[in-house]
Amino acid sequence: MRNWDAVNLLLQLAFGMWILGPPAAANETYTVFDPQGSTATYATAINNDGAAVGYCDCGGLNGFLRGADGTITIFAVPNSQETFALAINDGGTAVGYYEDFSNNIAGFLRTADGNISIFSVPKSTRTIPLSINSKGAVAGWYYDSKFESHGFVREASGKFVKFDPSGSILTQATGINGSKIVTGWYQPSIGPIHGFMRTSDGSITSFDPTGSANTYAWGINHDGAVVGYFYDDLNIRHGFVRASDDSIVEFDPKDATDTAPYALNREGAITGAYVDKQAVRHGFVRKPDGTIKKLDPPNSISTVSSGINDRSVVTGFFSDSLEILHGFIGSP
Repeated sequence: MRNWDAVNLLLQLAFGMWILGPPAAANETYTVFDPQGSTATYATAINNDGAAVGYCDCGGLNGFLRGADGTITIFAVPNSQETFALAINDGGTAVGYYEDFSNNIAGFLRTADGNISIFSVPKSTRTIPLSINSKGAVAGWYYDSKFESHGFVREASGKFVKFDPSGSILTQATGINGSKIVTGWYQPSIGPIHGFMRTSDGSITSFDPTGSANTYAWGINHDGAVVGYFYDDLNIRHGFVRASDDSIVEFDPKDATDTAPYALNREGAITGAYVDKQAVRHGFVRKPDGTIKKLDPPNSISTVSSGINDRSVVTGFFSDSLEILHGFIGSP
């Protein structure tokens, strides 16, 4: 199951050349954490209360919740062999997916009180939820019997809405905001991969940064700004942010050879990861004014920053010199 798109991307980003990174700057604060018994910790998202979720290799691949008070709870969907927690809303509900012992793959919700419920898109063979908004609506993608992927929204009521941009043969929805605007990417039968936005009335807009050969939209904020990355004609990856007025700004940290933004907050601060010219991977935060700050927790040699809340507190994971992965929460 480790080759699935959402998880595989985070796993790939965790690794680079094992060159010791610089120590954290004096004005940066980081909390490093691991669930009990974890040999690899992947923190994926953080809410506005400071609660973070992710998954760990701790007696198997299990989900975890790290509360704002630092308490860590490991959990698994009943009768699952792997559980991946990928997002959390301000109500404390986590969303993700699991694989059972018959290799069935479906979504789950875990409420703040620890109750776990499972769900699948009707007539799907596999369901991959990736995002949840403040009202409990979930976005993601599913596979049909032909192993073709389509987008979906699961309303808080449990109702499913399936969708595809016109001409799509592969749709992957990655983010949803409080207005139920969904973003993601799709592959048409001919031509490159495009980013899209779908409003709550079902209308879909396709977009691409200038010079994009393939576009991948990953996150969306309260105002409808979208963040992601694109590949140019030389297959070099760059970051972009698409504002609510449809304007698109491309960006890269200084000396970056590969840029992968993942999330942005209400104010437009963006977080993600990049590789420098020495092939070292760092996390970063791009402030709303466009300035970019590198993130390197202490003793890290490769860092991925995967989530940011409205207080600009970030979460993610890093590898140390022993190639052990740890979670972190930071205020850069």
